[in-house]
Amino acid sequence: MATPAERAELIKKGTAKSRRDFLAYSAEQEKAIYNLLQQSADNIAKRIAKAETMGKIPAARLKPLLDTIQAEMAALRPAIKGQIVRGMSNSVNLGMESAVKGMAGAGLKGGIKIEIGSAFIGKDGKVRKYDAKEEAFKDSKWGKINKNAMAALLKNPSAGITLSDRVWDLTWAAEKAMRAQLQMAVLQGDSAARLSRDIRGFLSQPLTLRGKVKAAYQPGTGVYKSAYQNAMRFARTEYNRAFNEGEFRYAADKDWVMGYVWRTGGANPCEDCAALDGTEYEKGNEPTIPLHPNCECWLELVTDESK
Repeated sequence: MATPAERAELIKKGTAKSRRDFLAYSAEQEKAIYNLLQQSADNIAKRIAKAETMGKIPAARLKPLLDTIQAEMAALRPAIKGQIVRGMSNSVNLGMESAVKGMAGAGLKGGIKIEIGSAFIGKDGKVRKYDAKEEAFKDSKWGKINKNAMAALLKNPSAGITLSDRVWDLTWAAEKAMRAQLQMAVLQGDSAARLSRDIRGFLSQPLTLRGKVKAAYQPGTGVYKSAYQNAMRFARTEYNRAFNEGEFRYAADKDWVMGYVWRTGGANPCEDCAALDGTEYEKGNEPTIPLHPNCECWLELVTDESK
């Protein structure tokens, strides 16, 4: 029988391993969002290339190209929003899974249900959970907990700003810059290749911005120079919020969970996060986490050995 100290260490190791799985998933999501932005840049670049005549973009093509940018961004925004919402839902699952694996690592044997309906640890160490597409377990709570967590996350957005508004904000600066640069390119007689390079800089590849264009593009305080960088900061923050929400939801009705321990994440954490490492919180007094944009901190469960 493990001692309380040994059990706490086992929970820590099990949770940390699951946390690494979450970070790997988050990295995959970054690629997916980048691909959405890159595809939009490709679509706009193709239209610019078709409009070029004699090495320049004629004035007659200005309005159609402006319309192209507007239409492309209008299609991009719901695509990014959908990708982020799916990522948040999966992050809630990964947060619950982290708690389940942490408890299993603390001494529960494979195949035992971990008080979350149909969820249990299989012999391969993987979490088996309710899947509405494949199963219809009446006693399963996994899908319901995820649904309730997502409803809470979307109903009470960070700083009172909705998900749709945030997606608009992170793409609007880029759209405005692209429209301005297109008009300037027509006036100056720039080539399609040069304009396309700048378009990619505003959307997905900020390192391609050069010279006067880079100097003139000032999207504002706390805003990156590309929609991709802004989307990544937003996605990382909301995925981490969802991950921790999954842990909160898992622990909510379990009388043997007393609270949480703050674990500082990231290779170079801020001073505030570093100072919180190891801080314990009672259940019902959950801390605000993530603490700031790009925060990689998370929580692990503290159990009541008597229960």
